[in-house]
Amino acid sequence: MFKKTESSNQEIITLVGKMVKVEGKFYGQGNMIIEGIVDGSIKTENDLRIEQGAVVKASIKAKNIYIAGIVEGNIKAQESIELASSAKVFGDIETKLLSIEKGSLFYGNCKMGEIAPEKKEKEKEK
Repeated sequence: MFKKTESSNQEIITLVGKMVKVEGKFYGQGNMIIEGIVDGSIKTENDLRIEQGAVVKASIKAKNIYIAGIVEGNIKAQESIELASSAKVFGDIETKLLSIEKGSLFYGNCKMGEIAPEKKEKEKEK
């Protein structure tokens, strides 16, 4: 997770620090790390890390997602979701691969396999 980009050899990271609260739609194209509070929605084209101590009340979409904090909301990853032992997830998960460490909590439904294209893409085809 969090690989260097080919063009710049540097990681593109957006950090929401421990003392930061974000409300509303939170969108980015690079990797994201959440250490604070997010309330609304999160979407990135790359990887997302929700660190221990973070509280996220949002729908989430990303390529790969690592969760060590608390998440309330539905989660959709194109590739993988990893729940650390400190993770608490309250919502549905959709992903190709799921890893759950001993000690983590997950309350919701899980759908695994290929991720269907977004509804907007389907509507464009009509």
